[in-house]
Amino acid sequence: MALPDRSTIWGEWFMNESSGTNVPNTSSIGASGDLTTGNSPTWVNGKIDNCLNFAPASSHALAANATIFNPDYDDAFSVNYWPNGVATGVKRIFSKFGTKGILIGGIGTRRAHFQLYGSAGSNLQVTGTTAMTDSVWHNVGWSYDGSTNASGTTCVQDGSEETIIVITDTLSSTILDAVAKFEISGYNNGAAQFWDGLVDIARFSTIGTEWTVLNHQAFWNSGAGVEEYPSVGGGSDDHIKRYYY
Repeated sequence: MALPDRSTIWGEWFMNESSGTNVPNTSSIGASGDLTTGNSPTWVNGKIDNCLNFAPASSHALAANATIFNPDYDDAFSVNYWPNGVATGVKRIFSKFGTKGILIGGIGTRRAHFQLYGSAGSNLQVTGTTAMTDSVWHNVGWSYDGSTNASGTTCVQDGSEETIIVITDTLSSTILDAVAKFEISGYNNGAAQFWDGLVDIARFSTIGTEWTVLNHQAFWNSGAGVEEYPSVGGGSDDHIKRYYY
């Protein structure tokens, strides 16, 4: 298994805090997330240390500098995250969407879901095949090669590459939305689609970076639970240096 180069990680939210309304981004970019108030997600025990529980209706986190998480329809990028939930239906882990944009999360019986939407006639929407409705932690990684085709998507779930189910494959125009915010467990135009479970250790690659299957497998924590601490820079916070195999 091969860790991606640290320079290819722009978003890395470990969610190890136990209180407060800020979710630090431990990549070099520094775009931390701010939790919604009033119906804020709560800090609970996670897959590794702590995590966020997004069960409160419409709770989510907003990245402070959303403009850096702004790939267009022909840009390669990747995401990796740990979800835990049981409800069915369309639910979002990552989104940057107003009238167009990115929607990533779960659909149907919580199969992993990836969508890039430009318009009614310009839409790429695919899923994995394996349901995640068992209320245990799973690791999901998506990579997109910028080809505008469903064949350019890769899904890795719990260390294994998924067979892709194609829903729509007509992407041909920009997905950029000037006013959309980058959100974890959110969807600007559809409160019913907020993720309603737990999320831990969410990552977003640099624009132009398509993480390989081996890269996603390196983020996945096998049953052995081995932790490695590669040298990625100083600081006293060990969680900045954690990767899981």
